[in-house]
Amino acid sequence: MDDSWFMWSIVCLGLLYWFVKYFTRNFGFFTKQGIGGPRPLPGVGNLWEMYFTSMPDLELQRYKKYGKIYGVFEGNKPILRIGDPELVKQIMVKDFHVYQTRRPGSNARHPVTDLIISQSREDEWRRMRTMSTPSFSTAKLRRVCELMNRSLDQFVDAVRTKALPERVVDMKWWYACYAMDVIANCIFGATTQAYTDPNDPMVVNGR
Repeated sequence: MDDSWFMWSIVCLGLLYWFVKYFTRNFGFFTKQGIGGPRPLPGVGNLWEMYFTSMPDLELQRYKKYGKIYGVFEGNKPILRIGDPELVKQIMVKDFHVYQTRRPGSNARHPVTDLIISQSREDEWRRMRTMSTPSFSTAKLRRVCELMNRSLDQFVDAVRTKALPERVVDMKWWYACYAMDVIANCIFGATTQAYTDPNDPMVVNGR
């Protein structure tokens, strides 16, 4: 009985040691590079903090405490946070050829979501970006802005007629109407009655 208890204790301690070593193997990543940040926990990294503080408040607290550049861990994965506008500009513009691949949102594969530019990687991203770039020329964006502004004027007029002192206005619904009207105008070249007809097919099916 004693020998069995001793063996199980050794096994449990060994598994605990392996767990801690495996799930903390990258925790020295930022320390070696002289980058500060909150102390992570095995298995969860710094994700546990989000259960107690909202993401915006948490990032603001970290920014004030650790500075413009600091490191956090999502599980065992090191994530570098950058709050320096000039450095962000360098990464997103000057060094874009190095950082063009976005962080994958999921490892799951799907024939539809794989066609989204933000989900594509490297050569596939370059191919899709080359195909879509002409759609975002300055002239075309100006035309799209005209459509968006026209819809925005209608949106403001419609909300103004509803926003009376004694009436509660569901702004989420109105913003959804604006979004669907812009999508219908800019992408499908169609017009909607989103601001006057709550049963407009585009709005109903889009929501």
